[in-house]
Amino acid sequence: MHRKHKMLIRMLTSGQKVLVLLDPRIDGVEVPEDCYHTLPLGLMLGSDLAIPIPDLSLNSDGFTATLSFNRVGHKISIPWKSIFGMVNEDNEGPLWPEDIPPEVSGNFPLDMESNDDEDWEDEDDVEPDKPSFGILDGGGESQSDPDNDQRPVLRLITANGEDDDDTTSDEPT
Repeated sequence: MHRKHKMLIRMLTSGQKVLVLLDPRIDGVEVPEDCYHTLPLGLMLGSDLAIPIPDLSLNSDGFTATLSFNRVGHKISIPWKSIFGMVNEDNEGPLWPEDIPPEVSGNFPLDMESNDDEDWEDEDDVEPDKPSFGILDGGGESQSDPDNDQRPVLRLITANGEDDDDTTSDEPT
């Protein structure tokens, strides 16, 4: 899977909107005619847009979707090679300096140029830690006393959600 593909999935599944920055002159880019002259071209993706995207599809070559341009839907096709940056709502995201068109390379802060996808470590490329466990608050009162070193008392909750006090025991089974 292309690194930009992985990054877009990661950013979109975070629930934020993502501004995809691209060079529309790259072969394979299909956008409305007047967008080919916009450099850089920014496309907003996300699940919480004013005009929803009904058909966003990502594959090994890039992504396709129907996006709204001046409130008119247009089917677009964007190859990964045309994308040089992605920015979330917090103005954070990866930038691929080697893919920035020379005409606009000076428009990006120098410190952002080092913000490539290595700084956005991919969870798939990280060695998984041992499983971690959390405590879910079940809404009941705790049977443990912080001043007492004894083990907490276990309670059986029946299928209908009732606390069955007759089964509470301090004795191991």
